[in-house]
Amino acid sequence: MKKYANVSVYGKIQNSLYTSRQGKFKKKIRTTLLLVVAFVFIQALIFFTYEILQNLGILLGEEGTLKIGLGDVIVSLIAAIAVVYQLGQVRESEQRSREIEEANFILQFNQSFIQDDKICRIEELLEMQMLGEVDGAIFNLENRQSLVNYLVYLEGLSALVNRNVLALENIDNLFAYRYFLAMNNEEVQKNQLFKYADYYRGCFKLYALWKSYREEHNLPILQHETSLDKWLYFKNYINCGIIIRKCNEEDSCKRIAEIIYQVDNYIYPTAFGTVANAEKILRKLIEEKNGIFSRENIRLAIYDDEIVGVGIVLASDNIDFIKDDFIEKFSIKRSHFADVCEKYFNVLVQKNYSNTPYLLCLGVDSSYQNKGIGSLLLGQLLLEHKEKQISLHVLKEYDDKSIENPAIKLYQKYGFKCKKETKGYAFIADNAPDCIEMELGER
Repeated sequence: MKKYANVSVYGKIQNSLYTSRQGKFKKKIRTTLLLVVAFVFIQALIFFTYEILQNLGILLGEEGTLKIGLGDVIVSLIAAIAVVYQLGQVRESEQRSREIEEANFILQFNQSFIQDDKICRIEELLEMQMLGEVDGAIFNLENRQSLVNYLVYLEGLSALVNRNVLALENIDNLFAYRYFLAMNNEEVQKNQLFKYADYYRGCFKLYALWKSYREEHNLPILQHETSLDKWLYFKNYINCGIIIRKCNEEDSCKRIAEIIYQVDNYIYPTAFGTVANAEKILRKLIEEKNGIFSRENIRLAIYDDEIVGVGIVLASDNIDFIKDDFIEKFSIKRSHFADVCEKYFNVLVQKNYSNTPYLLCLGVDSSYQNKGIGSLLLGQLLLEHKEKQISLHVLKEYDDKSIENPAIKLYQKYGFKCKKETKGYAFIADNAPDCIEMELGER
């Protein structure tokens, strides 16, 4: 299971474009002092080197020459301090100009909201519902477009903050109320935010940032009992570093095979023997059409252009068996590929998954585990099959130790229920591991 450190999202992504004037002043003083110290050190070094060389008779010069050199050092030092001071004044002036421009922009942005009567009406309805002054739904065909405009306005605000154009601390007092008023409204969530989540990614990302900021500053969260981040798939829309997508022909079969091999300590090591064998066999199976490991069944988690997670869902009624001649060709010595195909892979193929998809594999490379990647990958797989009943089998114990497999809690978090305990595959039946069959009904 993913464990989150006690570090806020705001602390990680905090806008650094604007800092306090006091902090900048202190930084300026430190910089000036460092420059002065460095300058004095260099000049002193030159001065004393000159004096030593003169005393040794290597250089000749009169006392007056040394005095003039020392005077030059003092004059140069005063000039350097003056230059640093002038540069600081210019930067401070530029900063004040930027802050004034930001303030003017914020005021204009706010004006565009309050001058739109229809959007203001949506805010009024949201407030009345929050206060319990209206019963039932408040949105209909007549005001739906106004609601969309309200959310688009907030999406625009989100883009400005997420791209560091606006500082969160500078807009909190003015915009927090109308933002959380909409984001935490159950009717808005159900009919717009959850239904069309791909169009409101900026709002989702800003929500994580803003909520964390308000918690750090002991500020209330409006309608916190229906907080947007309680949604099951919320994290799917705020993590911009992870991409979940379909497998394509350019993707490395070798890399996919490496991750699949790590998923189960019984099935894949038994079937392929070594990782090298798994890469060789799975490459062929991935390239086949309508097979159990075909590309169309595979979804990948990508981070920094590298495959870090693999999910495989069987959701068709025309999956082909692994053919006998293929099994014979790749039944490698010291592995039991044929046995696994007969008792596991080809048994799965016999079922119809068009209405009840089966989660065959969910794995994250060991170097990237405990970062929430598995959760994001699972969430995307469930979104693709949200109208269907999904089932899976998971090892009851983890890593041959008598501790519960953490994957069970991950599945439970997403709504899977333990249906029954069963035995998994092992080449020697008596060594078969305990497994749990889990099921997720229609959502």
